[in-house]
Amino acid sequence: MPIVPRSDDWLIFHGEASPAEARIYVQMRLESPSAFDRLRGEITGPFSRYARTLSATTRFDVSVTCADVLAETVLPDPCFWTPELPYLYRVRLTLERAGDVVWSEERTFGIRRLGVRGRRLYFEAKNWVLRGAFAEESPEFAWDDWRELHLAPVIRDPSEEFCTVADQRGVVICAMTTPDVARLNQRLTCWQRHPSVGLIFVHPELEFAADFRALSRNSIFAAELVGDPQRLPDWADIALWNFAIGGPLGAQFAPTLAIRRLVRAAAPSDLREACDFLQRDLASNQELAGYLV
Repeated sequence: MPIVPRSDDWLIFHGEASPAEARIYVQMRLESPSAFDRLRGEITGPFSRYARTLSATTRFDVSVTCADVLAETVLPDPCFWTPELPYLYRVRLTLERAGDVVWSEERTFGIRRLGVRGRRLYFEAKNWVLRGAFAEESPEFAWDDWRELHLAPVIRDPSEEFCTVADQRGVVICAMTTPDVARLNQRLTCWQRHPSVGLIFVHPELEFAADFRALSRNSIFAAELVGDPQRLPDWADIALWNFAIGGPLGAQFAPTLAIRRLVRAAAPSDLREACDFLQRDLASNQELAGYLV
């Protein structure tokens, strides 16, 4: 029996994306490449719990000639994942040998146009100010409140189940890594599967290398500012500045998120109000990309 791929052995991610088309890539690592001769894919969608749309199917197929397989296809007229309309697609992959299906797997994914431009974040080609709050996973998580308040939960090591619900509900997540480098590959690969995970906050004690970014290609990586505030690791897209510690924020060369954590738990509406207070305290003196409480 050939060794077939596990869920963590393949990624789906997007490149350039516009209202006309989006480039979709599937990257797969095979331990038994000689056991297969074709990789076929079928993308169906979009679908969303908040809207009805006509579904379409895009198919692609490539030859398997080595252990590292990269497939590319163009998705016409894509619908993007946003908090207002969190559109998702479903992809089904099959590996074949002489016309017989040897392996198949499917998952959902989204196309999220969130990025960095100068010292700002942008979402759907518009400047976007992140407002978020530190929170914990809970079966009673108030998804509707967080979405309606345009509030992003900052979650330590969010689970696959939590991210899946966030995908469907249209809630942007800021995922915090742990210091455990042994689990990092698995966690980044997991978060890559979810358009809700827009930002990844790297733990300051984690030995993070730029190569890890390839495991979560469509995410934004953030690092804490320590010591000289003008220094940021080469792999980081944005900076985290802990306002509560004090000290001036030096010259900014990347988007910066200000943090002033609350000392006690609060309702989502109070968290959003605390974000607005922090913004009023700082916005007149600094050009900041977001506010976290």
